[in-house]
Amino acid sequence: MAQLKVLQSIEPGLWQVRTRTEPAPKQGAASSAPEQGCLKAQDIAEDLQAFLAQDDSMSCKGLLQTNSDELAVLQLSCPVPSKEILRKSAAKQSLFKAPPAVIEVRRFSATHFQVSSKGPADKSAGRKASSEFTTVQDYERLDDCPW
Repeated sequence: MAQLKVLQSIEPGLWQVRTRTEPAPKQGAASSAPEQGCLKAQDIAEDLQAFLAQDDSMSCKGLLQTNSDELAVLQLSCPVPSKEILRKSAAKQSLFKAPPAVIEVRRFSATHFQVSSKGPADKSAGRKASSEFTTVQDYERLDDCPW
């Protein structure tokens, strides 16, 4: 896959990420507590590559529709995962938690970007089968990291 231009000017350092789901689920919190960690643009690109190359039985195909300095749009085609694959992927920590239909990475500045994952509703979460959901992860750089 081509290098995402949107990630090339992201400053490495200590980043905070806030995750929310839209529309908000009827039960539970609509957003999670912020998480922090050291991050480089290369880490994000490698995480996306690892997501696309998960188990052979779930090999997703990505088509980069937009690749600019401010926005990357990736259209995904993933087979429906089995319960075993879902169990394995839930155990892994990743920026990309579920196989969405579209991933958008939008850069607002070198210290602020957003990853939106749009996909079909999860019937087990109490959503209508015909609706969609979006997981939004807001990343903000806080400080330097002691690499």
